[in-house]
Amino acid sequence: MRKLINDRTNPIGNQAGFTLVELLMAFLIISILATMGAMYMADLRNRSSDSHAYTEGRHILTALNDAFLADEDVDFDTSNGGSFTAGISGDIGAVTVGDTPRTPIFTVSDNVRVRMSGSNGKEPNDGDVTMYIWSTQGTPDDDAFNDDGKKEYQIIIVEATGDMDIQSF
Repeated sequence: MRKLINDRTNPIGNQAGFTLVELLMAFLIISILATMGAMYMADLRNRSSDSHAYTEGRHILTALNDAFLADEDVDFDTSNGGSFTAGISGDIGAVTVGDTPRTPIFTVSDNVRVRMSGSNGKEPNDGDVTMYIWSTQGTPDDDAFNDDGKKEYQIIIVEATGDMDIQSF
């Protein structure tokens, strides 16, 4: 008789289920894992942008080396405070040392910025370039010299000694 009364007053009875505390704990664990995954993905995106800037620097290095070998008269200077930016002034080497327009030796991709100084005159072994390259979507760096505060790479070319170097800060 007692069993019959309990079955009527508690229709759920002894059916298995999760308590509210168990559900909240599962939700908490899933939330923590999702947050960790999102942070990891953001870090991967930043490092991917850094890699893109580094690769762009390697391509520019090759283009500069070709211009040096051909003894082309190219001005690479942005010391007036500017930088080469895709869509704005992304053409590297678009003028000669005498400011005569010429075919650019390289065009910078979107989200990549380059600050450089130097030139390559018509005489052999008179070219030198110092360049800083970074991605606007790259890894944040508090010690960066660029306005975007992102990790940057330095590229140095000295034609007279044949030195070519790319390094991270």
